[in-house]
Amino acid sequence: MPDFLVRRETAEDVAAVVELIETLPPEALVVHVARGERWRRLLGNLLAGENVGFVAESEGEIVGELALTRGSGVLGLSVAEPSRREGVGTALVDAAIEWARANGLGRLESLVRPENEAGLAFLRSLGFVEEERYDDPEHGRLVALALELVSLASPGRPVI
Repeated sequence: MPDFLVRRETAEDVAAVVELIETLPPEALVVHVARGERWRRLLGNLLAGENVGFVAESEGEIVGELALTRGSGVLGLSVAEPSRREGVGTALVDAAIEWARANGLGRLESLVRPENEAGLAFLRSLGFVEEERYDDPEHGRLVALALELVSLASPGRPVI
């Protein structure tokens, strides 16, 4: 049984989420902004209802987070280094899939830097498929991946 709990993110979690994101290496981040701006954007999007967020918490500490844009199904995922390969990322994506299906989204998407090989491999292992690689004027070279929820029925991944 995992030693973490996945739950909906609250406004009170935003500071800890920003702290977690700040520990990640640059290649793991798509959006590079100052800490205060990141906090303002995350809190603003959460309070405005533009994003739905999930956090993984272990012993009172946020060890993973996932933000999902409500309208488009684009997700961003961060997991603390010591909690990787412990099921945290998978549990967060599973929560996003459940929420997306319950709210009528047919697919999830994610943008990843091409040098973030671990992030790409992780999303592919969950069934995300690369759709394109492109240069974004604001964020640089990116890989766009998508997961079609209507066709998600593979062994070990129950249809939610």
